[in-house]
Amino acid sequence: MESLGIKVLTAVEAIRKRPGIYVGPLDDPKALTALIIEAMSPGLANAENKLVSRIDVIVHGNEVIVSDNGPGIPTNELEATLTQLRTGNPYASSSNFITKGLVFVNALSEFFRVGNRVNKKLYLIDYKKGELDSPLTCDSNVDYNGTTFNFKVDKEIFGDLKIDTIDLATEINKIKAETRATINLIIE
Repeated sequence: MESLGIKVLTAVEAIRKRPGIYVGPLDDPKALTALIIEAMSPGLANAENKLVSRIDVIVHGNEVIVSDNGPGIPTNELEATLTQLRTGNPYASSSNFITKGLVFVNALSEFFRVGNRVNKKLYLIDYKKGELDSPLTCDSNVDYNGTTFNFKVDKEIFGDLKIDTIDLATEINKIKAETRATINLIIE
C-alpha cells in the first residue's frame, strides 16, 4: 500500500483533516453547540437508564466543562472511547452507552481532559488536539461516580468562532424536555 501512496489515517487524523464532515460548517456556531451536546451524550444515554440524575454544563468563553453523576466509563475502554470511531454499542454487556461523538470532541479540541470517577477512584487522562498528552492515572479516591469532560474549542480548526450561548441554551432546553436528568447550564 505504501508504494501506491496510500496513507491510512487514525480517527483523530481523519477528523482533524476534514472536520466539517463530522460537525458541519466550521463558520457556524451550531458546530460548537454540537460538540457540547456530544460531550453530554454519555450522561444523556445513561439518564435514559436512570443511571444519571444530573448533568452540569459550564461555558467560559470557548472552554467547556460537562459533568454527570453516572457510572463513569470503564477504565479499560476509556482511551479507545476517546480516540477510535466505532459503530454500535461498545458496552453491550454493561449499562454504559458511549457514542463516537467523544472522539469528535477530543479531536477538535485544543485540550481535552477527562476525569472519570469509577468504583470510588478518580482517573485522569489528557489529550491535546486528539493526541494523548498525559496517560491515564489514578489520582485519588472519591465518594461518587461520574465523568467530567473539560475541553477548549481548537482555534486552529474553528478560528475566532465563538460558542453561541443562546443557541446552546435553546438546544439544551429541547433536551431537558426529553430526558430524565436535571441539566444545569452555567455561562460564565
